[in-house]
Amino acid sequence: MASEKQVEVVTLGRPFHLGMLYDMRSDSLITGVTLWNPKKLENNTKINKQPSTDYEIITGDSFENKAHALGIEASLKLSLLGGLINSAGSAKYADDHQKTNHATRLTLKYSTTTHFEQLTMDHLGKGKLDYPDLHDRNLATHVVTGVVYGAEAFFVFDRTLSTNESKNEIHGALKVMINKIPKFQNEGEAKLDLTDNEKRFLDNLNCKFYSDFSLSENPSTFEEAVKLYRQLPSRLGQNNENAVPKKVWLYPLHLLDGKDMRIVRQISSNLTDQLIAVLEDYHSLKVKASDLRRNMILTHFSDMKKPLSDFVDRLDELQRDLKEQIGKLLPQLRGAVSNEESKLFDVLKQLDLSPFKKQDLELWLKRKENLVALTTSFVESLTKDRDLNITVESSSRSNIIADMTHPRIFCLSFRFNDENEYLLEDMYNYRYKNQTSKSEENRQNLKPWFEDGQIKGQIHAHIERFKEFAAANSTITNGSNKFVVNEGYWRDSNKRVKVILYENGSEKEIFIFPVKAACGGNICSKCKLCIDWSYYGNLTNDLEQLRNRQSDNIVNKNRWHRHPNATCIADVDDLVGVVGVHTADVVEFIFYSIICIIGSTVLCISALIFLPIFFIVYFISTFIFLLLHFFRNFHFRGAGGAIYRYTRAFYRWQRFNYLKGRQLRDLERQELIYDVSSDDRLGADHAVNIDPNLVNRAAIVDHLCRCG
Repeated sequence: MASEKQVEVVTLGRPFHLGMLYDMRSDSLITGVTLWNPKKLENNTKINKQPSTDYEIITGDSFENKAHALGIEASLKLSLLGGLINSAGSAKYADDHQKTNHATRLTLKYSTTTHFEQLTMDHLGKGKLDYPDLHDRNLATHVVTGVVYGAEAFFVFDRTLSTNESKNEIHGALKVMINKIPKFQNEGEAKLDLTDNEKRFLDNLNCKFYSDFSLSENPSTFEEAVKLYRQLPSRLGQNNENAVPKKVWLYPLHLLDGKDMRIVRQISSNLTDQLIAVLEDYHSLKVKASDLRRNMILTHFSDMKKPLSDFVDRLDELQRDLKEQIGKLLPQLRGAVSNEESKLFDVLKQLDLSPFKKQDLELWLKRKENLVALTTSFVESLTKDRDLNITVESSSRSNIIADMTHPRIFCLSFRFNDENEYLLEDMYNYRYKNQTSKSEENRQNLKPWFEDGQIKGQIHAHIERFKEFAAANSTITNGSNKFVVNEGYWRDSNKRVKVILYENGSEKEIFIFPVKAACGGNICSKCKLCIDWSYYGNLTNDLEQLRNRQSDNIVNKNRWHRHPNATCIADVDDLVGVVGVHTADVVEFIFYSIICIIGSTVLCISALIFLPIFFIVYFISTFIFLLLHFFRNFHFRGAGGAIYRYTRAFYRWQRFNYLKGRQLRDLERQELIYDVSSDDRLGADHAVNIDPNLVNRAAIVDHLCRCG
């Protein structure tokens, strides 16, 4: 409710004067009207001198720190945040927020007062209003009865931190430097007796200035700040004519004539603190995201910046909306007959149930920090050995293709971004479509790809193979090869790394790392092929040697990820001469297929006869196949089992033929066959001399390795 006493309020740069009406419900000045004529106000004004000067060092940068430095009380904090107050002069300091955590900030406050003006008590007596009708309009709740004049100034110093500097140490050193400003000798120009270390320290120091003084140019360096600080007392003028209102005293209007009290409800300090904390949390998250967006590694992986930029934009928009809501609700709640603070509490509850919940935002940002750290470690692993000559580039695909200085460019491309950023999508829908997040529980359980050990293992394996490949090929080709790490994009979100070869400006469809082993087989059982790996020597540039080793090398292609043991049933023609395949497999396969055909035929004929006969035939056929099971060790279970077995056998037969044909086509289409540690290639003109039987055998061995 409205107070029975006078209220002190800081002006925040607003043009107060004695006799002005003020509405505390909206914290607004009622300009252009007064309850008394100007002459009467002048005759009833008392002026007292009140000279004082003080300075203070402000170490924090939170809104609470700024509010305390400006003298803002709790009731005025929400009005300032809600945009009800258009601050000016030194009060603009409240809107200056630190935009990075990679800097330390200290603020020097200069404050001075000159005089105090007030209205006499006789002038405020009942029945002495010159314009009482203004009082009846319910335009205002208070009238200005006292004003303190003076001026304030804030020097905001930001010191950028280098990677090897401690924030606490720099903060302490900066505080020592700022403490020197008021103590410099008062002799003409400011004399700065600084050591070389202090001068180097000040090189990365920036200064911003907010004041009630009128200046043609604000200081931007430490030296300029010292010079201006010494000039501030003279800036008020000889008769303090440049002083501005700093603080006012407000007198309740209902005490002037005894009429009904204007209701002015105060918002509880608990609710005020909660709203301020929410806005501060959002600002802190924006600063972290902005710092992450400026990370040097993202200059090469620009697609990773976009989610962070969208995150900052969504938070900016929400902050504006929240402040607008506060600005609209405050006058209503302060002037309401009943306590309606619950409306502001509802705003906080909605935020807690929305995608803008603090815990969800922090988790998303923490994961992005982990992703950037992981990306940095990947890049450092690739580039720490300068002899490998691996470069990290942000060039587009067209720029890479246009590089005519290197015939062959090998790109290790990473795709680190997720195609679907569910949190950002939910934030957008909440803001613009008034939709809450869908399947929120399921999304919370989704882990990012970089928390999957298997995927990280695959990336590490690619990195190591790329480094080995670069080490073997960077020096023997007289610089014709170039090795690049860049950012890529492809539809398969499960694949996070890919090696792409650009040769003479064109992208090759397939590139597979060469292997360092040749495989030999020995029979483990009649239906298994065991592959032993052994070292295989490097090919040379000699064409004859390439041709001589071609038949061996073609079998080695694309073997690094194969399993050592495999089982497969195949037709006898394709398996002749292949080590590890027993002839009994083929015989058993043929007999097995014939039995399945007979069983399925019996079952089909039975289905055409009456139902009772069907069951009789079914059980007879089942009995027959059970006998076969005991004597031939076939795992059949009735005619139904026969159909299943036959279908599966037919499928496996067809699948083998398909895979064999596809493998042969791949070998014919792919012209490049890479050796162990060389990028020398076997072209299509060499491949024509390969023995067709060896090619066929390579296809069969490859098929055997695919199975099992």
